[in-house]
Amino acid sequence: MNNLNDFKTALNSLWTDVVTTRKTFNDSYLPLSAADRVEFNTDFRKLAESIEMMTLKIENLQKEAK
Repeated sequence: MNNLNDFKTALNSLWTDVVTTRKTFNDSYLPLSAADRVEFNTDFRKLAESIEMMTLKIENLQKEAK
């Protein structure tokens, strides 16, 4: 169970980093085309979805273990 808690903590930290990086990117003045910005944001969205799915799976495993 400790390993799941540690993994969940790591995912939460990664989630925070992803959100912060995406916000910083969107607020920056990088010389990227609109298409590149859309692709970059799509990649971040996919990463966020994957992190969320892993977090939900961990929560389900923790519930089953109780």
